[in-house]
Amino acid sequence: MISDSDREKIIARLKSVKIPLNIRVMRTDDRRSRSIEAFCDEMGQLGLDITCSAAESDTAEMPSIELAPNIHYAGVPSANEIPPFVAILTASIAPTQPPAELIERLNGIRLPASVEIYVAPFCPYCPGLVHQLFPLALANSRIDLNIIDAEMFNDRAAAVNIRSVPTLVVDETFRYSGRVELAEVLAYLQHRRPSALGAAAMESMLKEGDASKLSHMMVSENEVFPAFLKVLTHSKWPVRLGAMVVLEELAELKPELAGMALDTLWSQFDQVSNHIKGDILYMMGEIGGSNAFDRIAGIKSSRYDAEVCEAAIDALQTLKDRRKESEQ
Repeated sequence: MISDSDREKIIARLKSVKIPLNIRVMRTDDRRSRSIEAFCDEMGQLGLDITCSAAESDTAEMPSIELAPNIHYAGVPSANEIPPFVAILTASIAPTQPPAELIERLNGIRLPASVEIYVAPFCPYCPGLVHQLFPLALANSRIDLNIIDAEMFNDRAAAVNIRSVPTLVVDETFRYSGRVELAEVLAYLQHRRPSALGAAAMESMLKEGDASKLSHMMVSENEVFPAFLKVLTHSKWPVRLGAMVVLEELAELKPELAGMALDTLWSQFDQVSNHIKGDILYMMGEIGGSNAFDRIAGIKSSRYDAEVCEAAIDALQTLKDRRKESEQ
């Protein structure tokens, strides 16, 4: 529920806006989707020209408010979060241009980048960082900006070892806490190697239909990017499917790299869910090398669930069919 003070802040900042504003909630199966959707519904009842809608996301791990195609707010904005939230919401009316000295570096970013800002409602420094970063994302669509309420999504914050706010995380590895030098962040984004791409950045590439680009990048660098293995074992099926397409093309372009990826997947077999086990077996059948037959044959035992054993049987049949074709 929007507090009286937050309601006053929102209305004061939006009452002069003369064009309709649209807010879309990206729902997931996370229980916090309901709170985010309730906030947006209340926004639509403030007597302002705001339309709220919701859509199911089959790839996102967290529910969020979509403020731009590449800017999402995972949380229910309140207190100090309100001003930057409204600023992004109305950015199309009064665009904020990045500082002139950063434009060249911003335009030099060629690879997609996942940028996360962890904030909290009563953090006095968080709004400043959000105000600094969102114009960069609006100016370059390769920057996928996610603003995350570290209190509401404390499990996510703990998983990436967030100890204070604001904290900026790029590609899951490069991070700043507190004061951020934008020039240094952009220099990192401009010059980082493709192998530094994080899982979220790869997911963005897959969503944009750049699966082939990703496979060719790995061939060019002659390595399987570390984060790619996270995408192959992602909890969401559409994300895994995109990664499997990449792996199949990689097998055609450079079989030894695909073999390395399969070896790593196989080492994780007993730690993943049955659905992912099935995908690994499928890939072993489709592109597995000389050791695939023995590996898959060992799955047909009582310690695995029936669906996994069935996937193993199908994969063995695929391997046999591949052998017959190669012998003809």
